[in-house]
Amino acid sequence: MSDTRSATDVFRPRADDTRVAILRAVAVAQHDLERVGSGAAEDIARINRAIEQYSLPDSLDIDAPVLLLTGTEGPPHLQDGVRAVDAALSNSQLVEFESVGHGGPTEAPDRVMAAVRDFIDETETPVPESGN
Repeated sequence: MSDTRSATDVFRPRADDTRVAILRAVAVAQHDLERVGSGAAEDIARINRAIEQYSLPDSLDIDAPVLLLTGTEGPPHLQDGVRAVDAALSNSQLVEFESVGHGGPTEAPDRVMAAVRDFIDETETPVPESGN
């Protein structure tokens, strides 16, 4: 019988200890790399370096409604990041899916689709005036 647990479940720390958290992060990364193959490792490392170097401004000048989605079981740095984006936007809605990790659209497609549909149905989007 195959193990259907996610990497997050398999490597969940048992204590709030920095060393445990680091080991967990390494184990999750190794697990993920085994799934995507070593050829993607360089791309993942390059993307992570770029993300780590980016500093989010205090506010974002976006005049459209924004829907932000995250899962309660996703990596803490991604949850923190989406909350920071939510705080920096003046017109955003943050939806956190209980018991969903980083792959919300594949883990809970019906819940994600429902949130997107609700957002579209409830959001008033101004129609731009014609330049004529």
